Amino acid sequence: VVRGKVGIVNHGGKNGQGERAYNKKTGTREWSGGSDRRSYTAPALRRVLGTNQVVIFDGVGIAGHSIEDGRENWKVKWSNDPQVNAAQPIVVSENQIFVGSGYGRGSGLIELKEEKGRVKTNVKWSSRRVKLKFNAAVRKGNYAYGLDEGVLSCIDMLDGTLKWKRGRYGYGQLLLVQDTLVIQAEQGDIGFVRATP
Repeated sequence: VVRGKVGIVNHGGKNGQGERAYNKKTGTREWSGGSDRRSYTAPALRRVLGTNQVVIFDGVGIAGHSIEDGRENWKVKWSNDPQVNAAQPIVVSENQIFVGSGYGRGSGLIELKEEKGRVKTNVKWSSRRVKLKFNAAVRKGNYAYGLDEGVLSCIDMLDGTLKWKRGRYGYGQLLLVQDTLVIQAEQGDIGFVRATP
């Protein structure tokens, strides 16, 4: 992700070298932070707890980092056996983040609360349903639509209730266009599904 004069990457590494920000003109490293294994999810700029942060979903879990210096503000472990996370998390509100992973892990809602200058984290709910292996889900209202190991599913992000699951698309991709899910199946076919719980 690019912000201002820097490009931020999920590099992976120990001793504060997990995330790095490079000057986009010179290539000079501006800062580094975090110490976890990288994965496939790109860093994202998100507003969390009233501040803009770099949200990283790496092989170990999800964390929020300071945009200015890479300092880790909060962290929640969310992993699976191969330590592979690929689906971009969805910020539901400034203190709630929906996450999903494949390899049997499933999805959940993470809640954050700031107390006395520290951030406390809690997994409000966790389910083995809606295992987002390669693809990110899309959001409409409080519902997430995603490919649960290749089957289109709708889940209530606030309480984890699976509303429905049907339609095999493989490990494709999907977009939300107004009230319609546009799905490109793994084999190349295109599907159109109404985005409703």
